[in-house]
Amino acid sequence: MTVVGLVTEYNPFHNGHIYHIEQAKQLTGAATVVAVMSGNFVQRGMPAIFDKWTRARFALEHGVDVVYELPLAFAVQPGHIFARGAIQILVDAGVDAIVFGAEHVDWDFMALAKAAREKLTHAAAFKDYSQTYATAVNTVLQAELGVSLTDPNDILGLSYASALLDLGLADRVQLQPIQRVAAQYHDVVATDEHIASATTIRALAAAEQFSELIKYVP
Repeated sequence: MTVVGLVTEYNPFHNGHIYHIEQAKQLTGAATVVAVMSGNFVQRGMPAIFDKWTRARFALEHGVDVVYELPLAFAVQPGHIFARGAIQILVDAGVDAIVFGAEHVDWDFMALAKAAREKLTHAAAFKDYSQTYATAVNTVLQAELGVSLTDPNDILGLSYASALLDLGLADRVQLQPIQRVAAQYHDVVATDEHIASATTIRALAAAEQFSELIKYVP
């Protein structure tokens, strides 16, 4: 029996997340879906729009079988630490595959992580403390491999691959990207009638535009 894992925040849970769950099942043939989800605080330390119990319930009502909480010590960290905590939990839960959204699904994230590993370890960019870790990673990848890693889901995808390498499980757990559809992570205005980014949905909620918001959530 195949078990597929998802790394999530569900802030809030919306139609794009249902698409993610359905695609994960379809691509892997999984009978069981395990999600690891940030608790009441998400990346960058912001409080989630709904509490963790409500968000977990939404997930369980729409195709996820088990939700594990990503501890705060990982949930509010930069992407590589966030990913390491999430992947460790999913591996401990016994997943065979991890499916994640990406801006560039044609990239082989595991091959990219392997190629970048030695270069990132010794790169001078990591001694420049005036820039963020993500910026340093992108600087090295652009210079050494000709890859511009600037989109948020692509960055997390590389972090997931690196975490599996660190755990020695790159050959045991399948890492499968799927294309983000209809909306990008930072979109603040919806262009689709069914799927909008969580950023857009939070903005609609803050503006109390509930008649518009309702199109994008189950």
